[in-house]
Amino acid sequence: MIAKLSDYIDNNLDEAMYMTVKNHASTCPQCTIFLKMLQRTIDLCKYLETRPLSESFSQKLSKKSWKTL
Repeated sequence: MIAKLSDYIDNNLDEAMYMTVKNHASTCPQCTIFLKMLQRTIDLCKYLETRPLSESFSQKLSKKSWKTL
């Protein structure tokens, strides 16, 4: 269920799964806490300053990304 909470917050679930997650989260203390923490983290990230990646880091990241494909 925890894997679905991010999709729940982003509204990326079909209606049936959305309701399943909503109903479960409203009765599960652990999921309720996790959902609140996840939403708070998302809210805080909105205020972070974005910075460009250095060229060397960008190249390393690109190489690693291609290896995982």
